[in-house]
Amino acid sequence: MLLRIMFHDRPIPVNVPDHGYSEDLLEELTDTLVLRLEAAQKQAPAGWDELQTIELEAASGGWKAVLYFSGDKRPAESLPLR
Repeated sequence: MLLRIMFHDRPIPVNVPDHGYSEDLLEELTDTLVLRLEAAQKQAPAGWDELQTIELEAASGGWKAVLYFSGDKRPAESLPLR
């Protein structure tokens, strides 16, 4: 399932496994994701304009977001969501 979040005034596609999750859970996950992205950006402000897509994955004890950036300057990063 493909969702979109707004980050840096542009839509970012978010791929979520299609397992029939409730709208409430998806809204909570995307809200948490935006907050975590904003916090991560404050810690390392460079390169966020190259964020291309995000995949949400169920992880032990919660969820994680895998962030994919364009170009070779920045590798994919994993961001835990709890």
